Amino acid sequence: MTDLEVFKEILGADDGYIDEVKLRDYSTLGIPNELRGEVWLLLLNVLPLDRTQIADHKKGMHKHYDRLVTAVDDAMTRTLIAREAEKLFHRHPHLREAVRRNAIFNTLGAYLNHHNVAFEPYLLQLLGPLSSVISSEAELYYAFRALIRRLESLEDIAVRCCDFLTLFESLQGDLSQKFVNEELNPKLWVPSMLQGMLAKELPMDNVLRLWDLYLSSPKGFQTHPYVCIAIVDKCKEDLLELEYMDTILYLASLPEIDIPKIIIDAASVRRTAEHLL
Repeated sequence: MTDLEVFKEILGADDGYIDEVKLRDYSTLGIPNELRGEVWLLLLNVLPLDRTQIADHKKGMHKHYDRLVTAVDDAMTRTLIAREAEKLFHRHPHLREAVRRNAIFNTLGAYLNHHNVAFEPYLLQLLGPLSSVISSEAELYYAFRALIRRLESLEDIAVRCCDFLTLFESLQGDLSQKFVNEELNPKLWVPSMLQGMLAKELPMDNVLRLWDLYLSSPKGFQTHPYVCIAIVDKCKEDLLELEYMDTILYLASLPEIDIPKIIIDAASVRRTAEHLL
């Protein structure tokens, strides 16, 4: 059976109930593009595993979303969003498509308005992958909300940055020393990588495959720092040769990477780093 046939079989279970364990197990290996949006909604617990309830559940989500205010009133916030959106759209041009762009802005506006949070660039970045696979604006909103809740289980970003830099200095000493010598401030690249889950830095195909792994487990995002170390290690030869400004640009826009290989490397990094954190 092809991967697509396997996932269709899981999603179309004869008893009407989707096997969550099997769905998560197969998702770690990569989800077919045709079904990624539906599977992510299930993995994020946005949709029920009982297929007989999905249609009514979607109706309820759309009805509730239609009542939300999506417009952002604060002019400064709108300016910040537009500025960060231009960076994201430059990296991922397909997000400029009118329907997808509007869905991103509306979803972000609804979230900011109804969760009483200030805009941060990583919020917009996280919407990029979701909007690439989920076409319904209402479903995009609930997927985004579920994603943020899952990420809130992680340590505070300051702690994560500190832990990451400890790993980086210990496992990538020569590259770390080069960055120190060039006075490359970690704030220029580490927080973005860790908060945005590489949604801005990697090509979108890479991001989607990586997020298949992250979303396949409630604790999947805990793997992320080790993935970042594995990616930096993969790019080390390039980074050692680059000058200051080129290094910043490179880290902000990473090349195409073999994600299955990076996932294997990240597991090795995690084992090596267990005694450091």
